[in-house]
Amino acid sequence: MLELGVTLGQRRAFGMVAGRCSAAQAECLRKIRDEKAYLKFAPNWEEFCTGHLKIAKRSADRTIALLKKHGPLYFEMAALTGITPAEFARIAPAIHKDGIHIGGDVIALIPENASRALDAVAHLRTQFGAPAGESSVTASAEGQIRDLKKRGRLLCQGVRAVAEIAGPLERESLAATLRELQQTIGRLGLEIR
Repeated sequence: MLELGVTLGQRRAFGMVAGRCSAAQAECLRKIRDEKAYLKFAPNWEEFCTGHLKIAKRSADRTIALLKKHGPLYFEMAALTGITPAEFARIAPAIHKDGIHIGGDVIALIPENASRALDAVAHLRTQFGAPAGESSVTASAEGQIRDLKKRGRLLCQGVRAVAEIAGPLERESLAATLRELQQTIGRLGLEIR
């Protein structure tokens, strides 16, 4: 159990670093595109993206758009909680540089607070209104299961977002993290039967 705890802590720490790096990468992409620095290496932005960055133009543009719309805090929140851009936009009034503001408390965006941050995001989603057709989470087991499904989807969306902007080494690290999570979830599945 101790080894699992250490590994999860490391994953969270790497996630936070990845979030900050993702924001920095997005800023670099924005600068290259907006200043047309790519013209020294390719005739257009699309060819620069595919030939030199090894990513699709669409992915690069999406990353830049996320930075412009939500700022670097989105990338940190996505790495820590798996939040989607739409979810972030809904709860943005409670997100500040010093952390998540909820009920008079401030939850710093650090790996040690990942569980608290996830809980705060779930609470804020209900506070700021859920999308049409989505009910608030209740304290019942059924409500908690629904909340876990939503968090799982958010995590998957966060993984996809990181994968879109990650380099080859980061993708390997991400794949290793996913394998560890799969093993942990598999063990949990056996434990609850």
